[in-house]
Amino acid sequence: MTPYWSNDEHGLAIYHGDCLEVMPALEQEFDLCLTDPPYGIPAGSAFVRLGECRVEEWGNTTQNREVVDWIPAVSFVDDAYLLEFGRNHPEATVAQMRRHELAGLVPWHFVQIVKPGPVPTPRPKFANAFEQALVSYCGNRQWYGGGHVVDSWIGMTPNQRNCAIHPTQKPLEPIVIWLEALSPRGGTVLDPFLGSGTTLVACYRLGRRGVGIEISEEYCELAAKRLEGATTQGRLFEPQEVAEAKPVQSQMDTWPEEE
Repeated sequence: MTPYWSNDEHGLAIYHGDCLEVMPALEQEFDLCLTDPPYGIPAGSAFVRLGECRVEEWGNTTQNREVVDWIPAVSFVDDAYLLEFGRNHPEATVAQMRRHELAGLVPWHFVQIVKPGPVPTPRPKFANAFEQALVSYCGNRQWYGGGHVVDSWIGMTPNQRNCAIHPTQKPLEPIVIWLEALSPRGGTVLDPFLGSGTTLVACYRLGRRGVGIEISEEYCELAAKRLEGATTQGRLFEPQEVAEAKPVQSQMDTWPEEE
């Protein structure tokens, strides 16, 4: 299958198409799937009407729709992780955990991006001030973080800073942190809903191979240009230099044992 864009030197590739059709054609296994699939899409939006994703009714409402389950189509290595962003609602969270379990994964932990300035709501209710992702694993739970890794990142997201090229663009910093902790050096990472390409930029920063799939050609082009810019600009440190550097020790590691 021919990629929309690729960089063989760094093992990065973008494929244009429906992930449910592209993933089987790749015949490739992945150490980590890190993605932010569309969810909570208004039923009357052009995104749904034009068939830009596979959708089904969610719960008892016609105002929100969820993506049809795509996880069983992913080919994982024996010990792998899935980090999937989802709607932070109790029913949606339970459904997400169930989907992971049905795909043979073990729900393990939640990570979150905490936004200090949430978008005001049109009616009295709690303002959504964080974005949540479920981390699940298969096989033996490996850990590549080298110590304690925080599960919450606090800061303004790109759309809050008016610099987003995608409506749900994720900040690069937490994606780099979690990708490094959940994938081995030289491993391969998949993002079947690539969007603006943040996952592949994080792969480049850390020296991981990465595959992104995006159904919108417009966002494929935007992600490709973003990656061209990142690879041309270069990295401050090469991945090998980062790996050989002494890891920062958590304060918890230095606490004296109780007598």
